[in-house]
Amino acid sequence: MEGVSFGGLSLGSGQLGNLLNSSSSTTTPKKYLTHTACFSKLHTVQQVHEFLAQRIRIPNEEMRLWNFRDESNPALIEEDSATMEKVGIVEEQSILIEIRNKDLSWPEEMSLLAKNKQDKYKQVISEGGVTGLSNLGNTCFMNAAVQCISNTQPLTLYFKTDSYLHELNMSNLDGMKGHIARRYGELVNDLWSGTAKSIAPLKLRWTIAKYSRTFNDSQQHDSQELLSFLLDGLHEDLNRVRQKKYVELKDSDGRPDEEVAKEAWDSHLVRNQSVVVDLFQGLLKSQVRCKHCGNTSVRFDPFTFLSLPLPMESSMHIEIIVVRIDGSVPLKYGLRLNLDDKYRTLKRELAELCNLSAEQLLLVEIAGAMVKSFPQDNQKVRSFVGAYAYEIPLVQDDTKRRTRKSKTQSHPK
Repeated sequence: MEGVSFGGLSLGSGQLGNLLNSSSSTTTPKKYLTHTACFSKLHTVQQVHEFLAQRIRIPNEEMRLWNFRDESNPALIEEDSATMEKVGIVEEQSILIEIRNKDLSWPEEMSLLAKNKQDKYKQVISEGGVTGLSNLGNTCFMNAAVQCISNTQPLTLYFKTDSYLHELNMSNLDGMKGHIARRYGELVNDLWSGTAKSIAPLKLRWTIAKYSRTFNDSQQHDSQELLSFLLDGLHEDLNRVRQKKYVELKDSDGRPDEEVAKEAWDSHLVRNQSVVVDLFQGLLKSQVRCKHCGNTSVRFDPFTFLSLPLPMESSMHIEIIVVRIDGSVPLKYGLRLNLDDKYRTLKRELAELCNLSAEQLLLVEIAGAMVKSFPQDNQKVRSFVGAYAYEIPLVQDDTKRRTRKSKTQSHPK
């Protein structure tokens, strides 16, 4: 067991603004001791996190833990499955409990960003494009999408050379008055400047939240949906067409595909011309045939994304450690089971590998230093970490024992 002190912090939105705008001094979030507790060094970070969240009545997603062993260089504890010992927590050490701000930012992260802003030119990176994006709450889905298109070199070159400033379409009713394009352009230039190890995409995030209610919360979202919204916003903000004309597509009427495709693309360009169209859009052919008259209609529609079906896994891989009753070294076995299999099947196949009977195996799920559950034979198998099978003595059936005893009494020696 080891003693651990826990501190909490709070920071209002006004203080956040001071952190971002101050260049001469760094405001440190207020920290104070709130709890003292004892945990086993084999407890996992997730177990400690869940206990604290329940104890101080704060939702899990609104709280983070920091290793505060070195107060001048705190480290965020992110490995949920790691033990307290593995993440470097020692006896009588302080751990920082960080509570998310109402604007979804993290106080300690904002403090570190403000501090690093003063020294960002001392952190020169020789190669551009290797700068990371700080996670502003649950914004990893946005960061992944931004890093993806940021590494599309023709688009990045377009923004790095400020070519986008000459094509901003401020009057497009379908656009966002150039705000998305400007914020993304500023972010790309920062990412490829090579002057910081990581930056916070605050302006882009706030602009996206302003124009989309879908992303105006602290929840996780689909990265592809964000990418679609971002590319669509960039396209409309940079659309070279100032007045969109109505265009009516003609039927294919048996004409060659090349002719129909060219006509569809030309019609698309009448209303849509931008760097996004140049780099990311194409035509998708669809064909409809009448079963009665045999007439076939062919269409070519513009697309930005293609959805590809992925084969579903019909099986799962389970790793389980077998502990023998004789105290020999435990062995790990791997089994591939169907998704609908039950633990009865797992025990039967595992018993064959171990040269034991299924009745001699006791399945146990262990998390950290605690027994979490005893999977039953009639339950469906699920993949989990910490699967153990203990060899137990084979217990004879009571009926057989009584029968054997009665025979012994009726035939005395």
